[in-house]
Amino acid sequence: MHAAVNANCLAAQSADVYWNYVDYLHSHGQEINGEGQERDPQKSFAALDRIAKDEATVAKLDLGSLTACIAKQDESKVKESQNQAEALGIDGTPALFIEGERINGAMPEEQLWMVIDRALRAAGEQPPPPEKQEPASAPKPAGQ
Repeated sequence: MHAAVNANCLAAQSADVYWNYVDYLHSHGQEINGEGQERDPQKSFAALDRIAKDEATVAKLDLGSLTACIAKQDESKVKESQNQAEALGIDGTPALFIEGERINGAMPEEQLWMVIDRALRAAGEQPPPPEKQEPASAPKPAGQ
């Protein structure tokens, strides 16, 4: 919850910094959680706050506003999002809805485009033709 609130505080100022923070957290879990039995929630919260402030500093965001938001730890927007997800039967990510069709979990890009194209046709739109994949060309001989 703490990480989600901090992410929302960043998102209020910059979507790009939000994603930098989220990506960092996903790839540096050990830095946040500690090791084995040493896990201490207060240390984790401090690490989350430090990382959020570091991201904000690099991006030149309003650090005072961010610090106040982080200190407040207002969980209402996160809980609102959780309630909405629960009402829709979403229990994981990614979850997409395309014209009422629910897509749970990751799927190959080609399948996703098929769902989008089907929705476009149902709406009376002609989907664009699929992009052609250029075959890898062999390197040209020297001097050509």
